[in-house]
Amino acid sequence: MNKLIILPILIIIFFIFTIFYTPSEQKMNETAVVERVVDGDTFVLEDGTRVRLIGMDAPEKGQRCSAEATEFLKNLTEGKEAVLEKDLANKDYFGRLLRYVYVDGKFVNELIVKEGLAVSEIIEPNVKYQKEIKNAENAAIQEKGCVWR
Repeated sequence: MNKLIILPILIIIFFIFTIFYTPSEQKMNETAVVERVVDGDTFVLEDGTRVRLIGMDAPEKGQRCSAEATEFLKNLTEGKEAVLEKDLANKDYFGRLLRYVYVDGKFVNELIVKEGLAVSEIIEPNVKYQKEIKNAENAAIQEKGCVWR
């Protein structure tokens, strides 16, 4: 009889632990080297993993400001070690990692928007930095950045 009671209790404890346990911020972030930039909001790591920047949307190839956004991201990230910060959703529909990215202490997602090379695109559940990215977009609108001309 005791075994029948103990097993459900252990299962409940396990589920409670997994729901409420939050790894430290250190464990939430990974570092990797950016091998090449695909476009203004996507790049490939040295291991072949594709990463899509969260909270923003850069113009697609062939659209106005696309080349500028791609070049800006290349200059910021290519060949450099990047800190990749996960929010709630890990991957997008295409299997790309969804991440906030920092290189040399700079918040890449925010910078691209602030430069007017992308628009904010906040998609739940990844909303951790929506305020910062929206503020960057407002600054770009005021400055008439590339996508806002």
